[in-house]
Parts: sequence; C-alpha cells; structure tokens
Amino acid sequence: MDITNLKEVWKQYDNKLAKSIRLNEIVLRKANLNASKKEMTKPLKYELWSAIFFLSMIFLATYWIMKYKDNLPLLFCSIMLLSALLYNMVLSVKKLRFFYSIDYYNADVISLQTKVLSVKRSILKYRKTELILLPITFITSMVLFTKQLHHIDFWTYKSILVPVMTIGLLISFLGTFLVNRFIYDKKIMKTENLLQELRNYQSEVL
Repeated sequence: MDITNLKEVWKQYDNKLAKSIRLNEIVLRKANLNASKKEMTKPLKYELWSAIFFLSMIFLATYWIMKYKDNLPLLFCSIMLLSALLYNMVLSVKKLRFFYSIDYYNADVISLQTKVLSVKRSILKYRKTELILLPITFITSMVLFTKQLHHIDFWTYKSILVPVMTIGLLISFLGTFLVNRFIYDKKIMKTENLLQELRNYQSEVL
C-alpha cells in the first residue's frame, strides 16, 4: 500500500470516527436533556398546583374580608391571610416563569447550566420569604376555617386551639422541608449532574 492509499484509508477512518463521536454526542445529549427535562417536571407541576391553591385561597380570603368586615379580629386575620397569599402567589408565578424559560433543546450546555443555576438561586432566595409567610398563612387560615366550618371562636377556645395549631404548624414546616428536599433540591441536583456529565463528555471529545 503506497503512501497515498494509506492517507486515504486513514482519512476514511478519521471521518468514521468523527461521525461515530458526533452520533454518540447526539444520543447522549438527547438522553441527558430528556432526563433533565423530566427531572424538572416534578417541581414545575408542584408549583402549578401551588399557584392554583393560592389563587383559590385568595378568592376565599377576599370573601372572608367582606363577610367579617364588622368583626375586627377576623377582619384583621382575613387581611393578613390575603396579603400572605398574594405574596406567595407572586413568588409562585415567578418560579413558574423561571421553569418555563429553560430551553432544553436549543441552548448549549453551558447556557443551560447557567439557567438551571439561576433557577436554583432564585428558589433558595424565595424559600426564606416562604418560610416567614408559612406561619402567617397557616395560623390565620386555621382561625378563619375554624370559624367558618365549626363556628368556633378562636379567642374563646384558644387554650385548646393553640396547642392543636402549634402541632399543625410544626407538621407544615416538616412538610415544607420534605417538599423542598425531595421535589426541588433533589431534582435540581440531578439535572445539574446530567448537564455536567454531558459537558464533561463534550470536553473530552474536543
């Protein structure tokens, strides 16, 4: 085999190798991006349901404001509840916008990593506010639901209701911790790992 034929064979081999690497990259990219999108679907769905819940409660809190306009303690609770719900609703809509703004298939990996990191930081920032709003939302809604459903005045039966509400609030904090841990933090971390795996592969083949 002369040098010309050898070069041609080597060139064909290089082309096949390049095509094989490119095909592997395409397959890995598609698999990892599909998996990344799937991981982020769970927190997205949770946020959608949260937004629906907050919207429903906003209507209910507005109804209570009108109903208890002559009852100062319950009116105050209704206004506090509505304020907390509106704030929660704003945060929920902001998070939904972040989730929907992630373009999994038309952006490069570095841009995707940057976007996911931005979403992660925003969620962590909002989480502090949500934890402050949780006791306000829980306590005021329990006072109002107790009155609405059972016609029980909180201030009359506070010696009984305060321990019950305290236990309920602790359970709510635990539930919030578990949701953040397993629906948000865990899913975002898995997405970051999938994108980093893809980026590492691209770096190796370049």
